[in-house]
Amino acid sequence: MIISYGNPVWMCMLVYMVILTIALYFILRNMPQEKKRRILLGTGIFLMVMFYVQRYFMLTDPRFMEMYGSGWDTKIVNLLPFHLCYASLVLFIAGLALNKKALQTFCFFVSPVGATMALLVPDVYALDVSIFEPAVLMFYLSHGALAAIYWNIGFQGFAEISWKGAEKAVAIAGVLYVVMFGVNVIGQSCGIDSMNYCYSYGPEGNALLEIFWSWIPVPGLYLFIPCIVISLVWTTFVNLCAKALNFIKR
Repeated sequence: MIISYGNPVWMCMLVYMVILTIALYFILRNMPQEKKRRILLGTGIFLMVMFYVQRYFMLTDPRFMEMYGSGWDTKIVNLLPFHLCYASLVLFIAGLALNKKALQTFCFFVSPVGATMALLVPDVYALDVSIFEPAVLMFYLSHGALAAIYWNIGFQGFAEISWKGAEKAVAIAGVLYVVMFGVNVIGQSCGIDSMNYCYSYGPEGNALLEIFWSWIPVPGLYLFIPCIVISLVWTTFVNLCAKALNFIKR
């Protein structure tokens, strides 16, 4: 069963993400807040473990090694959790474990967009291949689950869904992006050409990011400026939806 961009298998992965998000919402909605926190936290830790299992299968896959190489630099780049979805997962776990509202708010406003985009525009490694390859299957399953827990950290009352909360989320996203770009610059200067967390150093063939690169062909800036604009538009949309729902409930 081959998964390709736009084919039925790919669409099933998007449906899986939506169904899982809705199912998790209804499973958790009537539980005490502390029980919700423990379940979401446990799910986040499980997905972090799954991240490293997926990386093991990926780094030992001959097809991956042919595409990206098998040297120590490739292993380092793919084992550090600086990719956006998993950096967000670190903040998700920390936010719930330490009860930090700002981190929880970031994970609601920003993180599900990254996880959803990973499914909408997957890495070339996860396309035109059997969905049942372990690393590929875990890529899609984990990112769908990440989107579900990120949405539900807001749906279940942990995030600060307000204009002030949105400002904090965008600020954290900006700092995280700058840190990732800084790590990329250090890695590139040390000769690790494959170090490109959050694609901040270049689009690497990603169809959507290639469009941004054509507008601003400068590492770092080409993605930072569009992402800030998109984040502001998105957080505004979410806040307006929240206000509309509160109005309807009255």
